[in-house]
Amino acid sequence: MKDWHQSGIEDYWICGERYRRNHVTGEVSADSASNLMGKAVHEAMAWGLKALKDNGELVSLDQMAVYASDVFYDLVGEDEESEDPIPWGEGVIDDRAHEANVMASSLWESIPGLLVTYGEPLSVEQSFSGVPVTPTAKIAGTWDLLTEDYYILDWKTSRNSWRPGDEFKKIQPVVYARGVEHVTGKWPEGFIYVVVNRRGDVRVKPVPVPKEKLVFLQATLDQLERARQSNIYPMNPTSGLCSETYCTWFRRGCPAAILKGAA
Repeated sequence: MKDWHQSGIEDYWICGERYRRNHVTGEVSADSASNLMGKAVHEAMAWGLKALKDNGELVSLDQMAVYASDVFYDLVGEDEESEDPIPWGEGVIDDRAHEANVMASSLWESIPGLLVTYGEPLSVEQSFSGVPVTPTAKIAGTWDLLTEDYYILDWKTSRNSWRPGDEFKKIQPVVYARGVEHVTGKWPEGFIYVVVNRRGDVRVKPVPVPKEKLVFLQATLDQLERARQSNIYPMNPTSGLCSETYCTWFRRGCPAAILKGAA
């Protein structure tokens, strides 16, 4: 039985073909500059928080910025050796590295206030897998930060700020709440998205996760398991995300591109 990840559930909601390509066929989706920046920021935040948890001291903003940039350049080096590298233009890599360090240092600047509000670090970058939700469906994931007051904090990097209410449209909070309960034996107090855009603007978006939401997750996974077992992956060309801008598969053999006259 394959575990469901939050990304897979949301991919299936957006488009069955997107889910099939990302999670079933074994095809590798090309990274984007945004993905590499997000990876760099997450790795930098994990490094800083683990140092705080181990040593009781915050690394400086300059150290955080440099660490994020270094990670980004390492990821770019790996990308340039891949089969489908990002078509970096002149100066683009340095621009994106600067944006990565702006996002990481801005998030890091918010950490003291977040820890006062939600508690000191309890666990950082902890994974869970094989967590039962229904008799036929299990989940997996990795939370960014669980605090001593039992709040899950999750870093999100974005080109622009999220629209009001975006945080309530995602399945991640209840998936991760169930993961925390399985690992620790305790349901979390809440889920906090900490969203930073490329200008360094940080927005804190709390999401309540009452345990009653587990019923919704169970119903969702029952439906998705039936679809997966039946090998049904309907594409959704009517989605606002069905375009070259938002889907790496759009111009890589997706029938939706043909239907929309874009192939």
